[in-house]
Amino acid sequence: MKKIAIYMYDTAPMFEISIIAYLLNTQYEVCIVTDNLSSIKTAEGVFIKSNLYLNEMNVDEFDSLIICGGEYSKYNNDCIFECINEFRNKNKLIAGICSGRNLINSALKENYNIRETVEYVYNNIIFSSPNKYAMFGITVGKHFEIYEDEDDYNETVEFFVSK
Repeated sequence: MKKIAIYMYDTAPMFEISIIAYLLNTQYEVCIVTDNLSSIKTAEGVFIKSNLYLNEMNVDEFDSLIICGGEYSKYNNDCIFECINEFRNKNKLIAGICSGRNLINSALKENYNIRETVEYVYNNIIFSSPNKYAMFGITVGKHFEIYEDEDDYNETVEFFVSK
């Protein structure tokens, strides 16, 4: 089965990755990756069990790395930077929401213009502001072609994004 890694740490908001995990779980194994914690406490106070530690991760086993927001500064370490760069070097999707965008920018030593919308950068990087979390999940799903057709995509947008 194809796999997606979602990198989380204490204070990471669960809501930012709930839709992306829900949608990708239809065709991918979604793995929660943490630095060295068996579980993390999200911003909402929910405990989430880790599937894998970052230093044990084999990038070749995953199709994408999703990085959520929260206060990552105390986890801003060489291991996640190395992982982000390895995903980029293998041309695999890297997606960051909220402060996850900043972590990607720092790791890649880039200064991408991070806007208030979901956008592709160099075809394998997706950034999203936190208030666009629904479109973030939908956009990553579109990248992985999880929708049966355009109608399925439009129904998903209509369901998760009220107008």
